[in-house]
Amino acid sequence: MTSVFGWMATDAEQSRRMMEVVDQFRDSTTIDDLGLGGIRDAFSDTLFPGTSTLHTRIRYALFVPWLMQLASDRNATVPEMSGAFARSEFQLTQSLRIIALALDIETL
Repeated sequence: MTSVFGWMATDAEQSRRMMEVVDQFRDSTTIDDLGLGGIRDAFSDTLFPGTSTLHTRIRYALFVPWLMQLASDRNATVPEMSGAFARSEFQLTQSLRIIALALDIETL
């Protein structure tokens, strides 16, 4: 069931003012009055890459953080972590494809 918004206008002035109020809800843009949105977005993209969009696949909520944690637990430097993550991601992908084939599930 969808929401309904209505009103009774008794004169043209009230109708005009109400339409102005309704039009404000149609605007989907935001205003960055202080100009800090770009800085916020840069920090967000650096610290939490890939989280600015909605994800419909479970891998983003479970597998990727799990693999990142494994890589950070076992390695000391960033290049080592990056390599360990890439290897773990590849191994997980291959394992999931084998399972999908065994269960006759369509993969991407």
